[in-house]
Amino acid sequence: MEQIVTLIVIVFVLVLGSAVFLNNKKKPANIVFGLLVLSIVGWTISNDLADNTRQFSQALFWVRGSFAFTSLFLGMLWLFSHAYTAKGRLNPRIAIPISISAVIMFILSFTPAIVRTVELKSWGANTINGNYFFIFLIYFLLTLTGATLRLISRYKKVRGQQRQQIQYLFFGFSLSILFGATTNLILPLITGSTELAKYGPFGMVFLLAFTSFAIIRHRLLDIRLLVLKSVAYSISFGLVIAGYVAFTFLVFQELQLAVDQTAVNVAIVFVLILTFNPFKAFIQKITDQLFFRGRYKFNDLLSELINIAKQNSRDINALTGNTIRTLLKEMRLEQAAFVLSGSPNMSAVKTIGYEAGKKSLWDKLQKLAENATGIILADELDDNSASKILLRDHGIEAVLPIKTKRATIGALVLGQKKSGDNYNREDISLLELFGPQAAIAVENAESFVERGRRIAELKSLNKMFRHIEHFPNLDILLEEIVEEAISVTGAEGGSLMLVNKDNKTLSIKTAKNLHPLIKLNTKIRIGKGIAGTVAKTQEPLIINGLHDPDFKPNIKRENIHSAISVPMVTEDKLIGVLNMNRTSRHAVFAEESLTIIRAFASQAAEAIVKADHYNQIENLSLMNDTQFREFTRALARTVDAKDPYTYGHSEAVTRFAVMIAEELNLDEQRKRSLEIAGRLHDLGKIGIPESILNKPGFLTDEEYAAVRKHPEIGATILKHAESLKDVRDMILYHHERYDGAGYPKGLKGEEIPLEARILTVADSFDTMMSRRPYRESLSRSEAIAELKKYSGSQFDPKLVKIFIEMLHKRGLKVVKHFTWRFSDEDVA
Repeated sequence: MEQIVTLIVIVFVLVLGSAVFLNNKKKPANIVFGLLVLSIVGWTISNDLADNTRQFSQALFWVRGSFAFTSLFLGMLWLFSHAYTAKGRLNPRIAIPISISAVIMFILSFTPAIVRTVELKSWGANTINGNYFFIFLIYFLLTLTGATLRLISRYKKVRGQQRQQIQYLFFGFSLSILFGATTNLILPLITGSTELAKYGPFGMVFLLAFTSFAIIRHRLLDIRLLVLKSVAYSISFGLVIAGYVAFTFLVFQELQLAVDQTAVNVAIVFVLILTFNPFKAFIQKITDQLFFRGRYKFNDLLSELINIAKQNSRDINALTGNTIRTLLKEMRLEQAAFVLSGSPNMSAVKTIGYEAGKKSLWDKLQKLAENATGIILADELDDNSASKILLRDHGIEAVLPIKTKRATIGALVLGQKKSGDNYNREDISLLELFGPQAAIAVENAESFVERGRRIAELKSLNKMFRHIEHFPNLDILLEEIVEEAISVTGAEGGSLMLVNKDNKTLSIKTAKNLHPLIKLNTKIRIGKGIAGTVAKTQEPLIINGLHDPDFKPNIKRENIHSAISVPMVTEDKLIGVLNMNRTSRHAVFAEESLTIIRAFASQAAEAIVKADHYNQIENLSLMNDTQFREFTRALARTVDAKDPYTYGHSEAVTRFAVMIAEELNLDEQRKRSLEIAGRLHDLGKIGIPESILNKPGFLTDEEYAAVRKHPEIGATILKHAESLKDVRDMILYHHERYDGAGYPKGLKGEEIPLEARILTVADSFDTMMSRRPYRESLSRSEAIAELKKYSGSQFDPKLVKIFIEMLHKRGLKVVKHFTWRFSDEDVA
């Protein structure tokens, strides 16, 4: 029976040692732990063989072997205390002396100096100590003292996870040493017999079990709870045994009943089996009530947090505030914060115990959360890492990233517990389950706020663009922009400044709540003052309090207290500067206002450029021929710039169309109109979002419908230019098909103006030879093949034939004009 128990202990010890070693084979602590396990196995086997052999020489050898492996165990234990607490590699100045002393004691134990002889007893071999046995005692005390002091010194310096691991080590260490010292040292010295020494190695199971658990486990149980529960269950078990002994004594001694004791024992065991689980549950409940009062109930707290998330999905302040207040109360935390950064208008920090104004701290924590795959625990970070130093310096124990599928939108920052306990597995599980619920609630709140802001902004922009469609005077448009900007931001006054022709100064073109003389006389050099600085840097400024000495002298009104100045830029060109202001000391601009007005200014800048183009189109009749050509070229470049894949497309289409016109011997007036139509055929794309034009893939039905409107938009833009009436029809019908399946009117055959049919061929041929986001360009021969394939359906067959013949006839000239289009293979 004893040999079976020994075998079980050996197997258990080897399993623990293998688990720890394989967990990290390169870590010094794991390697030394493996040697520690092997020394215990040797000690156990030596004890067993010493007690089960009846030959004197073999018994003496195995007893000495037992002391030798004990010495090795003590040395490895001392070495492990250093390896386990070392920050990196094990210090050789410590490891080498300890290892040498262990080897010396291992060898010395096989001599008569430690064990002189043995006496064979009925229970095994009794040890007779040698004359220098005191050396073994000194070594025993030295190693245990050294290991203990090392753990204590390290325990005082560390916190969190490693501190808790050392607690586990102490707990197992204490039980093992108490057990081993009792069986192998104290009892032999008192009784003079080593009969119980063979059980000494069994006590090392406590050390190995607790140590391996501390090394391998990702999260540890609270050691205080573990000890208290162990004590409680031990007391409960003791009471059961005491009750059994008392009952037996009462039955057999006091009452002296003639009852078979075996039958009574069987009955008691049967009762214990039936009542074990209910009794265990009862004891656990009583234990929790005695020792763990004040700890939250997991399911109740999780339900409460989820309800907070659901009930406050439209009120971000209530969501964040109620969440951290509940966690502080139930988890008994010192401090907590809820950091949001889902979008510029949602950036916020709700704190209890922390300073909300520490923007740099929250930015760093947000970045830390973005890079994390799960909850961040200060305990588990490397001691010297910047992240751990950051968390420790600000009393932060845990950071829960709030993540959606698309991004990290916030972080829940938690401080220390008032009890000083670590975050245990239950805490981590609770936070991990709440995280996705919080993310959904924050995203819903963000969508709600964003939707409201977008509605207000779209109303303003739609109102402004409705005016643009009716081609207002530019001055009227500028006034409209300032009015809408004031409405969007809640400002009390504002102005719009445009860059003058010298490109060196800004002038106020329109303003609200600004003295007329200031508006008339103000001219600011770019680089000077608030607006000049914004124009130079093309970066917005928000100034609250106006205490900045660099800008205060430039303020024209002393009662302005808060101001925003934003550059108006389109296609990397500065148009002007939009300024908003408030006079109330309590009504300062927030970062959210800056974000809104910056987006508004970008849209306004584009609107101003468009309106300027419209005004110039209305005045085309006043231009000379050179001015006219330069204007249409500039307008074509503006359109092409919206789509980098079609840069130069308008010019190429124009040249192809004019060449076809020359082959048809059209008169000069028709060729001139066709030239203008070629440059402006995609003018309507000004009104199509760039996200659709540059989409890297196939368009949705809605997106394609928006693109199909560009001929009508282009024609509408030109409707007030009477001199371009013919051009307008060419632009309107250049996407009609010869078979009537085109758009926008579905015209067929000769119903389509000739110039529009020419544009269709020229536009399609150049488009096929251009690289698009969703496909590569076709070669010249492939493009010609496509024209032939759709001749008579999409294209006028006569024009296709003329165009192909022209390409062959003028091939070298065309290639010369479009060397950026054709490759050497195409020329061949």
